[in-house]
Amino acid sequence: MEDQWNHFVDHSPQAVIYAYTWYLDIVCERWIAIISLTSEGEWLAVMPIPIYKKFIFSRCYMPLLCQHLAIFYAAQIGHSSCKKEKELALKKRILTNSIEMMPANIKIFKYNISAQNLYLLPFFWKNYRLAIKYSYHLSIEKDKQVNFQLFSHKTRTCINKALKNGLVCKATSSIDKIIEIGKRNIKVPFDGNKLQNIWEVLYAKQLIKAVEVTDENGQLHSGIIYLKNQHRYIYLFGTVEEQFKDLGAMSLAIWHIIKNSETGIKTHDFQGSMLESIEKFYRGFGASPVVYTQIYKNSLTLPLKMVRHLHKSLKFIKPF
Repeated sequence: MEDQWNHFVDHSPQAVIYAYTWYLDIVCERWIAIISLTSEGEWLAVMPIPIYKKFIFSRCYMPLLCQHLAIFYAAQIGHSSCKKEKELALKKRILTNSIEMMPANIKIFKYNISAQNLYLLPFFWKNYRLAIKYSYHLSIEKDKQVNFQLFSHKTRTCINKALKNGLVCKATSSIDKIIEIGKRNIKVPFDGNKLQNIWEVLYAKQLIKAVEVTDENGQLHSGIIYLKNQHRYIYLFGTVEEQFKDLGAMSLAIWHIIKNSETGIKTHDFQGSMLESIEKFYRGFGASPVVYTQIYKNSLTLPLKMVRHLHKSLKFIKPF
């Protein structure tokens, strides 16, 4: 079953590394598979659903280190030989059936769905809320200096500043030090053990890389971990020592990744952020916004909604 799932995802037009069983098994507390079949048992589409249990009900939330998932369609759906009306009619049936197959105990559904899923109206008709989110993708040119010239003046200045301060980039086979920097400097809690598990599984598959930035004394300034998925790199995790954050190490690391990208890599996916300061940083590399969609529905009864709201409010009350 796992091999069939991974083979299907791999050949789907919506293929993304987050949807393989070996990735989902690491980042999800639990996940279920919704599979749409023809009358002959042929797979038409699959949809992974992350499940988290809290109190007496289950929730579907995006796990950490997984920006989005998708409805993954068979390669023949949407083929140029298929009439658009027939394609959308089939997708409507698949999505409607998938929604009906959702476990009834999922009371809160918050699901990020990739830009390759343009047709989502059945969710809207079933009273799900659709919200626009943004990622940033950079097209990698054959001549990487073309990319460099398209960087903003500030980004190029940061890179040159890092080089002038003697900073150098190197690939690493261990992310222990990068995780240590993250624990010291990232204010939002993150799961270092889960990141380490991803590294171990994907490193064996040659689907993950990491870059460290050090100075002339060997002091580690920053590090970036990124995924390799078919024709693109995906920014997974990055961190910088607070005391060195103004020396341009992060900008230098990203330029190093772009400049040394493998043959066949066409895109650098920054994963995006809705935070203004981070968006500005990504935009400085000449990246373009890419829209994806968040699907949301809260099916809790009114009393449970009130309890949940009270519980969330108490989290923000500081003790005396």
